[in-house]
Amino acid sequence: MKAIHKFRGVAAVELAILLIPLVIMTFGMTELGRAFYYYNSLLKSTRDASRYLSMQSRGEGEAQARCLAVHGETGCGGEALVPGMAAGMVQITYEAGVETGHGAIDLVRVTVTGFPFSSLVPLVVTNMVFGPISSTMRQGAS
Repeated sequence: MKAIHKFRGVAAVELAILLIPLVIMTFGMTELGRAFYYYNSLLKSTRDASRYLSMQSRGEGEAQARCLAVHGETGCGGEALVPGMAAGMVQITYEAGVETGHGAIDLVRVTVTGFPFSSLVPLVVTNMVFGPISSTMRQGAS
């Protein structure tokens, strides 16, 4: 009987020891998941904006494409798709006469640069700035 009382509370001590790393891992996984979600949303928004510009004449629709990249619509109303995103982070470039095996084509590239990811738990996952995220498409209209 006395041997059983000797081990009373051992499970609670083991749980307390293991709970700290488990909580840190949980917060780390959720924060990294949130960072991947933001990155993927930015990538999709650049793809939508470059697709929109690929159907416009060169130099037309840039303001609408920036709104599309930031807000998800060609009008600049409402909240940004990703918190912290601003129209100043969106850059649009054109390349004319790019040689391919089937002739020359024109390209349009939409790039998001300098997006700051703010971690909710900076002790586990630090704040970071994403590298350039871009999408390039063939420009059909000329």
